[in-house]
Amino acid sequence: PDVINYEQLSADRPLENLQQAFTVADECFGIAPLLDAEDVCVDSPDEKSIMTYVASYYQSFSKLKAGNVVERRIGKVMNDIMDIEKLMQEYDVLASDLLKWIRITIANLSEKEFENNLDGVQRQLAEFKRYRTVDKPPRYTEKGNLEEKFFTIQSKLRSNNRKAFIPKEGKIISDINKNWERLESAEHDHEQAIRQEILRQERLERLADKFMKKADMRTQWLTDNIRLIDNDIFNDSWSSVAAALKKQEAFEADVYEYQKRIDAMEDLVQQLSIGNYHALGPIQIKRQNVISLWNELLDLIKNRKGKLDQHVELHDHVQELGDFADWSHDVKNALESEDYGTELHDVEELIQKNTILENEILAQEEPLTKAVAEAKSFEPPLNDDGIPINDELSRGISSLPHLYNQILELLYVRKIRLQDSRQLLQFYQNVDDELDWMKEKELSLSLSDLSKTNDYSVVFHKLHSHQALEAEVNNHETILTNIIDSGKELSSKKDYAADVILGKIEELENTWDDLCDIISQRKDRIAEMMSMQQFLSEADYLEGQISLHTGLLSHDQNRIDEVTIDSILKRHTNLQLEVDNCKDQVQLLDDMSNDLNPNDQLFEIAIDRKTIIWEKFEVLVGEVNHRHDRLIGLQALFRYLSEVEIVSSWIRDKQAVISSFEAPTDLTEAEMILQRFKGFERDIVAYQDRYNNVILTGNELIDQNPDNSDGIVNAQNKLTDEWIQLLLLNDQKKDQLAMLLILLQLLYEIDEVKNWIASKGAGLNSFAYTIDPTAVLQMQRQLNAIEREAPAIEERINDLEVKRDDIAEDQPDKLELVNEKLDSLYDVWDDIQSLAHNQVSTVGKCSNVQKLIFDMEDLQEWLKFHLAQLNLGNDILNTLPEIEKLLADHNELLEEFKNRKLVLDRINETAPMHFTDDTVGRDLKQRLDEINRDWNDLGCLCNKRKAFLVQNQQYLMFQRDCKYIEGILYKQDVFLAEAMTELGMIHDDKSTNRPNNVDTQSVESSNTESQMSLPDLLELAARQKDYTRGIDSCIQKVAQVSQLAKFVLADDHYTKSSLVERTATLSDRVEQNRVYFTEVAVGLDKAIALQKFYQRGNELIDWINEKLSIASGDTDVDPAYISRLLQKHCTFEAELVATKNELNAVNELGESLIHSQPDLQHQVDNHLTQIQDRWQMLMDACCTRSKLLNDRYNEIQFIRVVDDLQAWMSTAEVALANTEGGKDLASCNTSLARLTSLENDITTRKGRFDQLDGQVQDFLQMDHHNAEDMQDLYESASQRYEALKSPVREQKRRMEASRSMHQFFRDIDDELSWIEDKLQQLQSEEIGNNLYEVHVLRNVHQNIQNEINIHEQILSDVNQCGNKLIAEGSPFSEEIHHKMDILQDKWSELRNLCHERDVLLQQSCRAHKLLFDIEEVEGWIIEKAAILVSKDKAKDQLRAMVMMKNHEILEQSVKGYSHNIQVLHQMAQAIFNDSAIKRQEITKALDVVDDSYNSLLILATERRNFIDQLLQFYRYNAEVDDMEQWINEREIFAKSEDCGSTLEQILRIKERFHSWVTVTKNTGLNKLQDVNLLADQLIITDHPEAATIGDWKSGINHLWERLLEMIDNRMIVIENIFFIRNHYVDSNDLLYRLKTKEQCLPDDLGNNFDSTECLLHRHHLVLSDILGIETEYNTVKESAARMMEDYPDENEAVDELQSKITDAWELLLDKSQWRKAQLQQTLDLFKLLLWVENHVLWINDMYEDINNLEEPSNAQMCAKAISCMEVIKEEIEGCTVKFGQTTEFGNTLIDQHHYAEKEIASKLKVLQQVQDDLKSDWELHYHELTLTLGVLNLEDDMSQGDKWLTGLESNAITDDNYK
Repeated sequence: PDVINYEQLSADRPLENLQQAFTVADECFGIAPLLDAEDVCVDSPDEKSIMTYVASYYQSFSKLKAGNVVERRIGKVMNDIMDIEKLMQEYDVLASDLLKWIRITIANLSEKEFENNLDGVQRQLAEFKRYRTVDKPPRYTEKGNLEEKFFTIQSKLRSNNRKAFIPKEGKIISDINKNWERLESAEHDHEQAIRQEILRQERLERLADKFMKKADMRTQWLTDNIRLIDNDIFNDSWSSVAAALKKQEAFEADVYEYQKRIDAMEDLVQQLSIGNYHALGPIQIKRQNVISLWNELLDLIKNRKGKLDQHVELHDHVQELGDFADWSHDVKNALESEDYGTELHDVEELIQKNTILENEILAQEEPLTKAVAEAKSFEPPLNDDGIPINDELSRGISSLPHLYNQILELLYVRKIRLQDSRQLLQFYQNVDDELDWMKEKELSLSLSDLSKTNDYSVVFHKLHSHQALEAEVNNHETILTNIIDSGKELSSKKDYAADVILGKIEELENTWDDLCDIISQRKDRIAEMMSMQQFLSEADYLEGQISLHTGLLSHDQNRIDEVTIDSILKRHTNLQLEVDNCKDQVQLLDDMSNDLNPNDQLFEIAIDRKTIIWEKFEVLVGEVNHRHDRLIGLQALFRYLSEVEIVSSWIRDKQAVISSFEAPTDLTEAEMILQRFKGFERDIVAYQDRYNNVILTGNELIDQNPDNSDGIVNAQNKLTDEWIQLLLLNDQKKDQLAMLLILLQLLYEIDEVKNWIASKGAGLNSFAYTIDPTAVLQMQRQLNAIEREAPAIEERINDLEVKRDDIAEDQPDKLELVNEKLDSLYDVWDDIQSLAHNQVSTVGKCSNVQKLIFDMEDLQEWLKFHLAQLNLGNDILNTLPEIEKLLADHNELLEEFKNRKLVLDRINETAPMHFTDDTVGRDLKQRLDEINRDWNDLGCLCNKRKAFLVQNQQYLMFQRDCKYIEGILYKQDVFLAEAMTELGMIHDDKSTNRPNNVDTQSVESSNTESQMSLPDLLELAARQKDYTRGIDSCIQKVAQVSQLAKFVLADDHYTKSSLVERTATLSDRVEQNRVYFTEVAVGLDKAIALQKFYQRGNELIDWINEKLSIASGDTDVDPAYISRLLQKHCTFEAELVATKNELNAVNELGESLIHSQPDLQHQVDNHLTQIQDRWQMLMDACCTRSKLLNDRYNEIQFIRVVDDLQAWMSTAEVALANTEGGKDLASCNTSLARLTSLENDITTRKGRFDQLDGQVQDFLQMDHHNAEDMQDLYESASQRYEALKSPVREQKRRMEASRSMHQFFRDIDDELSWIEDKLQQLQSEEIGNNLYEVHVLRNVHQNIQNEINIHEQILSDVNQCGNKLIAEGSPFSEEIHHKMDILQDKWSELRNLCHERDVLLQQSCRAHKLLFDIEEVEGWIIEKAAILVSKDKAKDQLRAMVMMKNHEILEQSVKGYSHNIQVLHQMAQAIFNDSAIKRQEITKALDVVDDSYNSLLILATERRNFIDQLLQFYRYNAEVDDMEQWINEREIFAKSEDCGSTLEQILRIKERFHSWVTVTKNTGLNKLQDVNLLADQLIITDHPEAATIGDWKSGINHLWERLLEMIDNRMIVIENIFFIRNHYVDSNDLLYRLKTKEQCLPDDLGNNFDSTECLLHRHHLVLSDILGIETEYNTVKESAARMMEDYPDENEAVDELQSKITDAWELLLDKSQWRKAQLQQTLDLFKLLLWVENHVLWINDMYEDINNLEEPSNAQMCAKAISCMEVIKEEIEGCTVKFGQTTEFGNTLIDQHHYAEKEIASKLKVLQQVQDDLKSDWELHYHELTLTLGVLNLEDDMSQGDKWLTGLESNAITDDNYK
């Protein structure tokens, strides 16, 4: 590259660049220039020539590289060998030292005898830490360096193709790694032993100290409590018993709680004994002393508790009965009260109290009965004399039941009386409430408040208030009905109050009827007032709008010019739209007036307002329309004059440019001038429409504005003259230039073709037969160029002949010069063709041998070079980039090797054809053998080198990744130590395998809370997240390293043991760091949450303090600043509302923090309380400040509004005084506008005064300190406002009358002037000479008609206005009447002239329109005929289809055009019937059109037949080509021999081939049928190309038959291969499934009923699967038989595989049946055991029911117990059947020889024994109850007898006393 100066090269000069390249190659490298630059710099250069020349480069450069390569490489190899020997010696020394140190260290670490004290063990641990941090890290680095050195040695040996380095025995890397592992294992064991011993010693010391302290405390406590209990004595009083009871409870609670401490002390002694503590003797003595004291204390407490329980129970019964007695007396006194209430609320309160008392009485019944029963059954303690210590118990038992029955009777009576009193008082209260409500509503519904209401807003408010009130009254109707119904019901029940109740009802009904009548009247009145106020408001609005629009009409009247006309017209259009919108509003106002009440006091005012508004609106509409017409006319005139000037300027510029052109003498100059002329023509055509539009627009403006017609006509004439001159000049120049350009182009093309032919034939004469490759290549290139360019030359000559014929027609005087040029061209071309034909045969003989020799030399040079490179290759690389670069270079060599294989195959195919017996043939054969031998050697060397490079690359990648991961893990370990220290976390690091240079003990620190700030914590959390993400990345990286290690191990790498160890170590470290990071994340989250809470709380307190100082500021400020201050306060309040969310967020944050960390509750609660207190202070200060600011602001605003109104009234009074009477129309309009505006302002400010009135009332109600001063201001302003209304209305009425008269005279003069102008235009007799002129005249006439129609309404308005003035008695009535008569006469004359001219213009327009249409038809026919005459022939099918499509469109349009010609005839006849204008011209033109159209139809038919034949031929040709290409593509696929190597591949190929065959046959048959059918049709119709079509048809049919044969052959091959492969796959799958099923059958039988049942269910599923496998087994068996029959070569393999399948099948069946039987027996066993267990549990329940029966104390309870026993008996008898079923099932299992029959028999025996015991126990218990019942019945009988005898004795005593 350095021999070429690239700066001198240019992309714009390719020929010069190529020539320089050829010259440099020849001069610097001796490469002959076989090519010319002109031959290469073309679109498609000759491929063979380029390949020959480029190969000469390779030959030249390959010789330059064979210099001193061998010498340099030998020296390099010797140096590498010496370096390797030195590295081996260093490796041996380092390995010996390292192994020796490892053995000594392991021996030291294996000693595990420790001192029997804590201090000694801690000293040993310190020594071990020093070893880990000081002694070991240098040795670890030494080990890594040793591995790296070993790999370097191996890499260098492999790169030099030497034997691998094997160290001495015991010094291999794997041996070093094993010793290192033993060292680390010894370290771990030693560290674990030391730490465990330290922990054990520390624990024993702590336990001993703890025990001694606790033993002393327990001894003291027990001694004190024993002394306290012995000295405690209590008497029989309740206070003494209660005090003793509390002491007893305290004693028991303390003692039983202290039991845990005694047990804990026992545990301590046990642990010390197990740990062989050296000072165990004193500890045992202490323990014995404590245990003896403890037992003594328990006995004392138990005795004391028995005495206390008896006294407590006695006092409980006495107290309970006394409480019931006191409660009964209090309730009885309350129920005997005669107070039933005089008011409703009193009665309600009494009923509520009575209900509560009733519930209390009923609730006390059960406790009272229970208390009496318990007191009766209690046996009180006795004193020393054997007498009960308290007799109050018996008195309470006898009196309580009688007292309770009296209370129930009193309760019922009082409840009935209270309910009657409440019902009557409730009715009275409801009636009074309703009467008061109705009277209140009658007062509020009075009509007096409606008489002074004259504002819409007030009336609207009254309406809404009345609707709400009416709804309220309707809702009360239901309430009223309910009250009346309840009163009638009461009157029927209570005789003493019936008259009062009925009177109340009548008064209530009368008051209701009066209220309904008042509501109806008020509603109607409000509706009428609402309608009136709406009408007046709408009227005020419309008057203001009309006055505003009237004033806008005079705006910009004197400033109309070309610049401002558009903006003025746009504003006027908007104004016109607004006026149109006002019309609907005025009509709506009229409709509203019809709905008004005539009796209303404002009715007449409303009607007058409506009339005035209609008059103003009509005047406004007339003025708007008149101004719009005038503005439109001015705008059109200005635009037209501007457009004329633009077009005229453009025409003058083009004339000057065209006149400057001169005739050219050169072709290039002529072409440039012609291009410029074409651009001018496009500009002229583009401007033609613009010119026509200008002329047409001018004519329209003349018709619309006759006043400006002279200027418009002059501009049109001048523009037309300039345009015509431009067109003539352009046509003249263009014709001259076109003729000259054609001649110059032809002469130039002849010379160009002649020179081209001569250059291609140069050098053909000098070539003869030669073996020189340069000469052969040169001639071959020249002949190819001539052959390639021959068709183009022939075509160029034909084109020149056609152009010569055109010149002969247009320029005959130039024909002789052209012929001479063409004759010389013919001679040159004939000579070149003859010479080229002779040289073709000569060149063909030399090219083949030359190409073969060149390819062999090139390939042989390439092979020798790369063989030398690979044999001497000694690349020694120790880094990954160098290995990757070398591997990439080798891959490029392999890719080039594959590409060269194609060249070798071509040489082996071609060379044997040139083997001869001469010297050249034998040399050629010998060279070919050498090439093949070198080729094989090079392939072997490439593969070996590729394997060596890949293995080295993999190991270096593994080392790089491991170092990267270890660096990351080291950083993580450092961070974890720092984070745990900051957070106060302690973690056991026993299993951590960290790097030796990291002190893992540094993480241990005191477990205290973190005192870090929030930013520090957040920073630490961010780092933790980064490291956590790094953990995930690290895990992925370790996975990649593991995958790489596995891949390397698969290649049997020499370092595989160290790879596995290093990968496992990295995985363990990564997983442990992930666990630590999770713990650190949890600690960080808790610390951050607390700090965030404090930060947010402090920020909120600071903000509240700041805002509290603002809220306490002064409110007495300057009035100018009060609004700003109030706004700031509103913003302040909004800020408070927004900050409330922050307060809630802080509270929620605190609660969540307490929930997650309960130990922080006290701190968080204090902080939240402080925040809440400050917030409440802030809210109170804000409310106070808001009220003061609002009062001050309202006062200032009121004074400001009053001052504004006073100023406005002063201005209005001055304006009213300065208003003068109208002297003309303009002054009247101005004065009237001012008065209207002033009146609108007065009406508008009415609302302001009403607002002020309301504000004054509000100030008075609020008791404002300046309320009276503000009321005086308002009253003075209101009086002045009322005095301003009357003068304004009077002056406005006078001004309107004066304006109407002036407006009438102005309108009638304008109309007479306009009519005179239009009469002159309509008297013209011009009707036009062509269609364009007629259209112009008609447009002008149409505009006149439109103006007449518009002015008709204006004329009507003027007459109406005049009649109105006459009717009003104007002093100018006669003059008005005369003006109106003149206007009517002129108008009638204008109408008649307009109609006559309209008829004349219509007739002329129809005639000229017909002539124009006829000319259009003639032009169309000529254009289509020129297309149909053409004989162009399409070159392919696509062009033929386009030609046919275009012809069909053309032919259809020609046929459809006959309708247009018929329409022309009809139109002509209609014109002849109406008038004779242009009659002869129309008839002649129609005859010509008919003849031309008939000729056009004949040409269209001939052209269609020609294109159809051409299209059919091209279509068949395309079909044949497509079919042939389609068949060739399918043959490639059908000939493929790929059938797949696996069953899946074969199946996919088979499916794809079947689908492909189906699609191919269907598609092919359809295609073939279509092609044959099309060929037959063309041959039958005698197509000109019938012979060619027949040959094509035969060839296609032959190709199709050959394709079908290929498809059938490949189908058979695929089916056979698929069947064989499918059988082997199915058989192996079945064998694998059978073995898998047999291995999956477990031996487990379950350990309970559910598990066994589940296993049995699963085994049934397995049996179902086996049945499915049986079908597969039979299928495979049948397939094997067929295979052995159809494919004998496969018999041995099939038979062996089938035998394996049969053995596996039988084994699976046997094992599955055996397991099924075992599972069924196990399930039966568990079922029986479950039944037995259920029976035993049921029997236990029966025992419990029998034993839990209550001990009977009377005969009734005893009878109940006997009944329960009988029920139990029935249940026992009912379960006897179930017992029998269980026994029968067990016996059945024993009979079936169950494998657990002994266990079954044992269970059945136990069950029977338990059942018999239950029955015996029931019989015994039942017998005892029966005896007890007899005894109790006897006691009851004896008691009754005693009572009867006692009664008889008392009666007898009474009788004796009486006697």
